Amino acid sequence: MVLQSNNFFFLAVSTLVYTTVCMETDIFVPAFPDMKLFFLTTDEAIQRVLSINFLGICLGSLVSGPVSDSYGRRKTLLWGLTLFVVASWGCLLFTNFKLFLTCRFIQGLGAATPMVIVFAMMLEKFPPERVAQICGAMNLFITGTMAAAPILGAFLNLYFGWQANFMLLAILASLSFVGSYIYIEETLVPEQRTTWSLLQVMKDYGTVLTSFPYMAAACVCYFLFAGMIMFVANQSLIFIEHLGVSKAAYGVYQASLAGSFALFSVLSIGIIERYGTAKTKYTGLIASVIGAILLLAMALIDVGPLLMCGAMVIFTAGVALSCPIYGMESANVFPQMRGIATGMSNALRLIMVAGIVGIGSFSFTGSIQPVAKLVAIVTAGAIILALALLNRKAVVLAS
Repeated sequence: MVLQSNNFFFLAVSTLVYTTVCMETDIFVPAFPDMKLFFLTTDEAIQRVLSINFLGICLGSLVSGPVSDSYGRRKTLLWGLTLFVVASWGCLLFTNFKLFLTCRFIQGLGAATPMVIVFAMMLEKFPPERVAQICGAMNLFITGTMAAAPILGAFLNLYFGWQANFMLLAILASLSFVGSYIYIEETLVPEQRTTWSLLQVMKDYGTVLTSFPYMAAACVCYFLFAGMIMFVANQSLIFIEHLGVSKAAYGVYQASLAGSFALFSVLSIGIIERYGTAKTKYTGLIASVIGAILLLAMALIDVGPLLMCGAMVIFTAGVALSCPIYGMESANVFPQMRGIATGMSNALRLIMVAGIVGIGSFSFTGSIQPVAKLVAIVTAGAIILALALLNRKAVVLAS
């Protein structure tokens, strides 16, 4: 009973932490015009509020993972959350734009720590199938947060000013630290820790990056996830400007994708329990392939938005079923240096998504066709890697 209680509080605090770090990336975006006026800066400069934070998350992911392998998960998590809390209050209090950007960078460094370490701790506390189920449940909260954050940010900005967004983040960050200090226990015993060495860390990252099972499983996950995000990033321009969808109706189409991801994230819990992770992830891959093919077909014949969105709903359902499992399998390739594996995984996710979304934006012509073709390409890449992993596993078993 005590163990179950500890697991409950661990998962509750982990959900709070994840919700907070997801909100910190985009809750304030609707307040950009007011922030630009407050800091007396330009459109280009205000965009750095996002980009500098993204850089911090990438670097923080690569640092916090190996540090936790050497000094323990809990201690590293608390230090990361301390940075996150201090920087969050700094964003609220500083009126100098350069100091504000510095706090956003530090905020990213701190936010990366729970993204990396909480996942590593889950892999150490629970069996793989249970971790996949937990990720499915947490995706519901993450998706809801990503969808609600800009709406909440717009409300706070309208009625209380742009600083209210950072006030909320600072409060949630502080609660996350307190909850983690009280309820999060160490999962990496001293006997399993590595001696800190920068040279060894670099070698370990080289080992991870050159590992086919690790990279292939990670790329399957992030190719599919990036395809989904790329479509969402261009959806408003495609639907409103190219297909003539009203702004009111567009919200329904956008919500359908978030709803599909959330629904199948929850359904994955029962599906994994009944059929196991292998059948669940392959079902997800098949759904993503069907969705990508349908989207490409719909784009080539230029049908209405309903069928296009329906194709992406199927694709998104496949992403929700398969990506958490492939991400977990990737991180489990190196259980002896799980911090490095999860740190690199988080950095790869950010880099791949940003890169593929950037390619999508560069090739965007106003129509759905370039986006549909890119979704098909990344899906094909994911399937090739998934088949290669399956073949590799068969060879290993045969030998």
